[in-house]
Amino acid sequence: MTAAHCIHNPIQLSNYKVYLGMYQLGVISSHTVIANVRNIIVNGNYIDTTSPGDIALIRLATPVTYTQYIKPICLSSSTTTFPCGTECWVTGWGARYSGGESMK
Repeated sequence: MTAAHCIHNPIQLSNYKVYLGMYQLGVISSHTVIANVRNIIVNGNYIDTTSPGDIALIRLATPVTYTQYIKPICLSSSTTTFPCGTECWVTGWGARYSGGESMK
């Protein structure tokens, strides 16, 4: 899963790679696996960064092999509510606001 604004039209799958097992942005280690992309589906409601649905799904060309450094995540159900103060994990890199600098 990624932000739709990260996908550029026309979509050329060869322009995209998914880096698994990266601990630090831009640092490839012996634990990093680089995966090719088979398909990208951009939310049909997404037009630009001001529109809702800024999300896209990426299907990898091959299955992921889980390791000590590459593990699956679980997404909660759409009806799940979390009490105030619940600790959560956020993964990935990006800007904290539109047009902002990427976090490191």
